Amino acid sequence: MCIMAYFRVYLQSEHPPMDMELLLIIICSLSALAYILQIISPYLSFMKKMDDKSTSSDPVSVIISARNEAENLSMNLPSILSQDHPAFEVIVIDDASWDSTGDILSGLKESYKNLSVVTITEEQKRTEGKKFALTLGIKRAKFDNLLFTDADCQPRSAHWISQMSRSMHNGIVLGYGEYRKGKGLLNSLVRFDCWTGSTHFLGMALRGHPYIGVGRNLCYTKEIYEASGGFRRHYHLISGDDDLFVNQAATSKNTGVVITGDAFTSTNTPGKWSSWIRKKTRHLSSSKAYSSKTKRMLFMKYSALCLFYLSLIAGLILSKAYLILAGIFLGKTLIHMLISLPAAKRLAAIDVLVLLPVLEPLNLVVNTYATIKMRWSKTIPWN
Repeated sequence: MCIMAYFRVYLQSEHPPMDMELLLIIICSLSALAYILQIISPYLSFMKKMDDKSTSSDPVSVIISARNEAENLSMNLPSILSQDHPAFEVIVIDDASWDSTGDILSGLKESYKNLSVVTITEEQKRTEGKKFALTLGIKRAKFDNLLFTDADCQPRSAHWISQMSRSMHNGIVLGYGEYRKGKGLLNSLVRFDCWTGSTHFLGMALRGHPYIGVGRNLCYTKEIYEASGGFRRHYHLISGDDDLFVNQAATSKNTGVVITGDAFTSTNTPGKWSSWIRKKTRHLSSSKAYSSKTKRMLFMKYSALCLFYLSLIAGLILSKAYLILAGIFLGKTLIHMLISLPAAKRLAAIDVLVLLPVLEPLNLVVNTYATIKMRWSKTIPWN
């Protein structure tokens, strides 16, 4: 009510009153401070000295769900099947594909004896997402250590399995799934979105507060899977086989983080804006089932950033305090970039960090739009 009163005074006068300028400056400053305080601890967690050289020789079952992924499988699967690891199998679930996925897998199976294929027919398919397929893959797995990735992902090195499985004694291992550097604004924005989101959830896990993971690069044991009830609690949701599972099963004692470059997986960014928005909308749909603690944390982080930019824009339009507002923006940006530097170095994202002043507000708009679309959509398509 107080803010609306200020706006009425502004509309009735030639110049905005000084107390309105002061109010907008205060809101802008406090929201910037609130946002920085929420990200500083997880972001600075990347300054911790980490073990980048040790590996594991424990047997691992790599599980991949594939639906009409013939091209991606032919390009990426050989680099997974030929990993430098003493004992592993790769299980690919052909999830009712109607392209040449089956033929590609049959051909690879002749060359790689460690490849196992599970085929789901259209009549057998129960859910639109990956949970049914992954459940079958987990049941087929010979080993207790399970490593998950997507058909469109490729390990950055031949030591991916050995690196990711080195912390399996914890029970859950969170990894980084990067998007490859390319040309254009969409590529930069997708990579910025991935890096900022990953920096926060990996940084929180390094602090002992894990809350989500990504299926592009995720490990856990059969024991953890069975003890947490698998996907049973959120089986009805189209998404959530990765983030919701971690949200319900991860604790400070059973979760490790591996962010060595050799442990990354890489994939291409979506080629169209509509494809990325659709993908984000699907991923955001699972956030409704997050724990209350996680929802509060993410809401406070998102609200502080929204309030910062809204008050900044309102101040630039309605007041004359341009220099003060510019100073607040530059101060917030500089602090943000400085505390983000360790994570940008670790996750090979220096180039998108440099573009933070441009990419952050754009990414906020895209996420807001995807959130609104998710809230109003009755059905969210998988592809």
